[in-house]
Amino acid sequence: MDEKNKQHQLLCQQASLVLRNNGLSDEQVQRISKDLADVMLTSWDLKLSNMEFAGTWFKEPGTQ
Repeated sequence: MDEKNKQHQLLCQQASLVLRNNGLSDEQVQRISKDLADVMLTSWDLKLSNMEFAGTWFKEPGTQ
């Protein structure tokens, strides 16, 4: 279960970074990020997925 919690947290963070660029409130970003992570984790096995496919991870502004 600890692994799923880490995956959920990571997916929420990634979704938040994308959603912040769409003029949503912080509350909307958090709610949508959680919903997206919930859906992804129920349909994907992230250990089998290559989450760094094509360099698609979003980074915090100002990081490399």
